[in-house]
Amino acid sequence: MTLSNERNKLKLRQVCFIFIALTPVTKISLLPSVAASFLEEQLWLGLLINFVLDFIVLFAILLLLKKHDNAPIFDVVEQKLSPTCAKILFFLYSIFFFLKAIIPLLEQQDYVQNTLYEVTPTVLVFLPFFAVSFYSCLKELKIFGRCVDISIWFTLLGLGLVLFLALPICRIERLMPIIQKPTYKLIKGPFSTIIWFSDSVYMLIFAGHFLNQKQRALKISLSYLSGAVLIIVLAIIFYGAFGPIAKTRFWAIPELTIFSIAIANATRFDYIAIFLLLFSQVFAIILPIFSSVKCLQLALNLKRSIIPASIINGLLFLFVIVFSNRLFKVFGVIVNVFGWIFICFGYVVPILLLLLPRGTKNAPLKA
Repeated sequence: MTLSNERNKLKLRQVCFIFIALTPVTKISLLPSVAASFLEEQLWLGLLINFVLDFIVLFAILLLLKKHDNAPIFDVVEQKLSPTCAKILFFLYSIFFFLKAIIPLLEQQDYVQNTLYEVTPTVLVFLPFFAVSFYSCLKELKIFGRCVDISIWFTLLGLGLVLFLALPICRIERLMPIIQKPTYKLIKGPFSTIIWFSDSVYMLIFAGHFLNQKQRALKISLSYLSGAVLIIVLAIIFYGAFGPIAKTRFWAIPELTIFSIAIANATRFDYIAIFLLLFSQVFAIILPIFSSVKCLQLALNLKRSIIPASIINGLLFLFVIVFSNRLFKVFGVIVNVFGWIFICFGYVVPILLLLLPRGTKNAPLKA
């Protein structure tokens, strides 16, 4: 893949749409329940902390792009430090994005099996996802621009329908009290849900590969904040609907919609929202896989992405086979053992990159 010419670059609109249409839909299934198990009534406040930390990183990366004239970050590190440092950094980021893809992938498998099937299907029904993922990883970043132009409507319509169905059953008083809780929960909770965040780091992948248009920072920031608001509102409605038993309602969207439909005694048209959001979730899960492949490709200095695409997708497919129906065990291991990786590469490293001196021009990316 070569992203050096204007034709292959994302439009600024498409970068913004990624933060509205793709990154939020990875947080609408299991995250509200997990956050409720740690934070109870304060789950929305814990999510707000996660989003604020992510926004700080996003702001730092936007400053980094301005400082280096929207140059690809690999080229910046390569020229300001050394080619070896750039390769090591992107190899580590390949591992980071690989880990970032695991929980949403296993989550999606369990979600589909428990929502759409009455009898648990074989894991091979998930094989088409990897076919799409492998194909996407062979393409240019522009593929997400085309997909997100469509996905934005699926996401907004799906979430709009969910909020329409769930809002009448929300009881805001269930989120009280807000402040009469142990302070340590607001530390443990955001750390335990960190694997669903660090989405600002995608800007390191996008750097140099989207058109540098006016009010870039403002538009990207507002798009990120819009996605954050959607998720926080959904979390508030989720806990307002279920209260103390919210931590046992593992799949937020189908639980909310079926509960609303059951009360109204109406037809299960809530499946419309589920299918709309599943469409966007496919591309949302592929995004970290794609990022892992491209980082590995740069780290190995390969002209084509078929080898890293085969390695990353093959490992993830084997992972899904081995750890099928073991989502919560894998979740515990990733948070407790690899949580420091998310802190380091999701928050610390992007801010430290600001220390690189100014003076790199936009250069072509080998891929």
